[in-house]
Amino acid sequence: MRNLSILFVAIFALACGPQEEVVTISTEFGDMKVVLYDDTPIHKENFLKLAKSGEYDSTIFHRVISGFMIQGGDLSTKPEGGQSTSKVIPAEILPHRFHKKGALAAARMGDDVNPEKKSSASQFYIVQGVIFQPEQIRELSENNYISQQRALFNQLLAKPEYKYLSDSVVKYSQAGDLVAYTELINNSIEILEREFGPMVRKEYPQEHMDVYATIGGSPHLDYDYTVFGEVIDGLNVIDSVMAVQKGPNDRPVDRVGIKMSVNKVSLKKLEKEYDYKKEE
Repeated sequence: MRNLSILFVAIFALACGPQEEVVTISTEFGDMKVVLYDDTPIHKENFLKLAKSGEYDSTIFHRVISGFMIQGGDLSTKPEGGQSTSKVIPAEILPHRFHKKGALAAARMGDDVNPEKKSSASQFYIVQGVIFQPEQIRELSENNYISQQRALFNQLLAKPEYKYLSDSVVKYSQAGDLVAYTELINNSIEILEREFGPMVRKEYPQEHMDVYATIGGSPHLDYDYTVFGEVIDGLNVIDSVMAVQKGPNDRPVDRVGIKMSVNKVSLKKLEKEYDYKKEE
């Protein structure tokens, strides 16, 4: 009898075709269904492990920033108490995974203490974002490049061998000569790249810009954080969570609790009901 049951399950699985594990994130405002990407296997395995074990249950969305994202996964936010983890996992940042609305990504510490961009082993965020037109994204990319350039230039000034640059900065600052200061930085590009490596402008493919111009997102985070999944149903829940009253540190005044479950769903159903087609 047991063999027949196993055979039935096997036949049923074959009839359903390939399946995908879908995570349901339940809140008082409704459910979000999330698929995880195969090409970020470390993050996928880690998130599924926490979701299946119930580690995320009773945690909250503890950081909510309008037009940006909702953040959860802090294990210390359980009402019965818990402990945040300082564990990290390696970054899996891929150029084709981007911060469109509904993107699921890993929170992390800043570059100053985390130059390898390693991800938190528990905390995650889901993007709300805003609409960006292509020209805004191009401007964003240029501003990001300039910020990167100036941050490295400031690091350069701390090196004794570049005291001559520091002296020039002091002179231009006292004279209020912003043009000369900017030219000094631009003329130091070769030195900056020799000391710190090549500086790269963020490039945004047209298909990404098209998405940002329709459903929106947070393009300034691209190439810096690991995006490892996306919401395929329940985008409106993000907006509902975003609308709650916030207190200090962007924390909701009232708890926005989380409960997660994981179910296998056929790829055919995902495509038919949620218009999600898995990339080969």
